[in-house]
Amino acid sequence: MSTEQTEQTEQKCVHGYIHCRECLNDLEQEAALEKFLAITYRYSRSTCEDEWSGIVFEPSAVAKLCTIAGWLTALSQTEHRLLALELAKDLDSSLQYLCEYGGYIEVGKGGDPYWVGSDEWKQATDVKAFRVQLHDDGTFGGFGVCWYTYVSPRRFREMEDGSCIVDELTTERYFVLKKGETSRVPLRSITQRYRYSMNGALLYRGPGGGEVFSVSLDNHQGWSLHT
Repeated sequence: MSTEQTEQTEQKCVHGYIHCRECLNDLEQEAALEKFLAITYRYSRSTCEDEWSGIVFEPSAVAKLCTIAGWLTALSQTEHRLLALELAKDLDSSLQYLCEYGGYIEVGKGGDPYWVGSDEWKQATDVKAFRVQLHDDGTFGGFGVCWYTYVSPRRFREMEDGSCIVDELTTERYFVLKKGETSRVPLRSITQRYRYSMNGALLYRGPGGGEVFSVSLDNHQGWSLHT
């Protein structure tokens, strides 16, 4: 193959790769917008929690998200549809990040946790390392964010005062057998407890946005996390 033919082949590969990336981006944008359309046409708290199941939505956050969804829906039906697609993907990506924040902890013998870095272990008994809670922060399109960190049974027993535990986030989690394992005894359960870790905000900067009382070091248009 001549040098010219090689260069033409490389250009086709590059153009094909770029085209595929653009198609994928378009599909991701459409999928993100569909989530907000669903919220607009099916107003319910469960819609928000189904789409972003790792987040605890306060009632004010549900109301704010519904307002944003209605805005994006209206925007998508005008000549600004491309903007609506970009903003929908941007917000969805931020919410997905919060859903998965901190990863998972596998609970071992005696309820003592250790970090797991492989996806294959997610079939075992695991708990979220953090729970993330959203509420309305009073800015246009913005949310206040609170992070709560997991408290292991051993750590809880060592606490002198359990008042820092957030009762609303306390749940029972049953052990799940790993693939290939069987058991003739009832599966044990563990109490998942969380305590306050830090707070921050998911703020919007872009068309229609106003003062958000924070500093940004870039010109990103959309949502960004601040701690």
